[in-house]
Amino acid sequence: MRITLGDADAFILAFSDTAGSRQLWADFGPALDLTSAETTLLKRLVDGATVTEAARDLGVSLETARTHVKRAYAKLGVSSREEMFAKISPFRMS
Repeated sequence: MRITLGDADAFILAFSDTAGSRQLWADFGPALDLTSAETTLLKRLVDGATVTEAARDLGVSLETARTHVKRAYAKLGVSSREEMFAKISPFRMS
């Protein structure tokens, strides 16, 4: 898969699957400088989970999940779920 990130092209060959995920994703975490926890949480949100549900599913506190979301949004330069979806949607494989 080839995607454009600003002025640079990235070729994504790694695949990632999150337990309970309904979608197959290219591993967007490294390309967007996200931690594994941030990436996993964002995938759950895209699959329709609330932050509370994602925290429960991942076995972390609600406050920890909220911290991951805040940090991921800051790294992506977004301020809403819709903006986050738009930013990571090029990495959706199916």
